[in-house]
Amino acid sequence: VGKVFNFLREKPGKISNVFMKEQLSHLDKLEGNIDSISNRIANVRTWSYISNKINWVDNQDYWIERTKSLEDRLSDRLHEELTKSFIDKRASVLAKGLKQDILFDTKILSDEKVMINNQYIGKLKGLKLELDYKIGALDTDIKSLKKAARQNVSPEILKRIEQIKKTGLLVLNNDYKIYWNESPIAQIFSGKDYLNPEVNLIIDDMDMPLILKVASIPKERMQVYFIDSEDYFKGRSGYSKDDDGNLYDDNDERAIFFVKGVVETIKKLNWAPNLIHINGWIASLLPLYLKYYFKDDPIFQETKVIVSLYKDQIQGDLNKNFVNKINYDGIEGDPLKSVSKPTYENLYRISAEHADGVILTSDLKSKYSDILDKIKVPILECNFDDPEYKEKYTNFYNSFLK
Repeated sequence: VGKVFNFLREKPGKISNVFMKEQLSHLDKLEGNIDSISNRIANVRTWSYISNKINWVDNQDYWIERTKSLEDRLSDRLHEELTKSFIDKRASVLAKGLKQDILFDTKILSDEKVMINNQYIGKLKGLKLELDYKIGALDTDIKSLKKAARQNVSPEILKRIEQIKKTGLLVLNNDYKIYWNESPIAQIFSGKDYLNPEVNLIIDDMDMPLILKVASIPKERMQVYFIDSEDYFKGRSGYSKDDDGNLYDDNDERAIFFVKGVVETIKKLNWAPNLIHINGWIASLLPLYLKYYFKDDPIFQETKVIVSLYKDQIQGDLNKNFVNKINYDGIEGDPLKSVSKPTYENLYRISAEHADGVILTSDLKSKYSDILDKIKVPILECNFDDPEYKEKYTNFYNSFLK
C-alpha cells in the first residue's frame, strides 16, 4: 500500500509497468491447495481494482485485461480443487483431521482391514500396509491416506515387531521370504557369504520415493547431488514456508526424509565420509540418525559430524507428533529429550547435542551453553570479519582427520 501511495504521490503520478508486472508475476501460479489459490485470487482482485482506477497505471487497458485473465485462470483452478475435495469423502475426512492434528479412531479388524474414523484405508498384512487407492484416486487423496496411515498405523506395526521378537514364530519359504502369520515380512538376498545374507524388511506402503539429481561444477571437478521428492519438495513455493509465510506442517517429516535420503544416497554410492558438515533445520537430525538409526552401518564407523549454528534460525513449533515419528524409526528415550517440546529451536539443539564438533557465532554461545557444556566437543566460534577465519576453519576440519 505504501509503495502504491508513493507512486501516485510522486511524478509522473502513476504506478509503473515494471512494478505491476512484478506484483502479478508472484501471483501467476496455479499450483497449491484451496487456501493458497483463494489468497492469490484475493490479491489479484486488489490489483484489478487498482488497474480500473482512472490514471493510476500506465497502459490501463492492458492491466485491466491482464488482471482479469489471471483471475479467471486462478478461479478455474480453484473450481477444480473444490471439485476434487468433494469426490472422496474418505480423503476429506482424513485431510481435515490431519490439518487439525485430531487423533483418529483406528481399528484393525480380524481380517486385517484397517479402519480410520470408520473409513476403510487398506489391509495390514504382516508389517506391510497395503493402501486402498480407489480407481481414479487423486494425488491429494493418496497423500492424506499416507499421512493418516503413518500417524495411526505405526503404533500397531511397532507392536507387531515386538510380538515377532518375543515369539520368534517365523517361517522361511522357498521363495526366500520370511513369513509371519502367513504374510511376508522380509526377503533374503545373497550377502558376502552364506552365513551373512542380506535381509530386506517388507514393511508398509508409506515410504515416499526419493528422487536423486546429479550435477557437476567442472572447474572444481566436484559433483553435486540434489535430493528431491514429489511429496515433500516439488510444487512448494518456499523452502520452509508457504506463500502466506506459514511454516509447512510437515516440515518435521521433510527433515526426517531428507536426512535418511542423504545417508542412503551415500550408502548407495559406497562412500565412507570422513566428515559430514551440516547447517539448517532440514539437516538437523543427521547427527541423531547417524548415531542411532545407522549406528550398525560399517561405512559410517569413522565418520564425524560437524554442525554449524547461525543466528538466522527459524522460530516456531513443529508438528506435535514429531517425536512419535522418530520413535517409528526405533529411536526412543533419552536421545530425544531435547525435542520433547517439538520446536525449531530444540531441533537445532538436538543437532548440536549429537554432533562431534560445533561451529557457531559468538552471539549464540550463551544460548546453547547448557548443551555445549554437556557434550564436551571441539567448538569453533566463527567470525567472518576475522582475516584468519579461513585458516581457522581449515585447522578445525583437519583436527578431526588426524
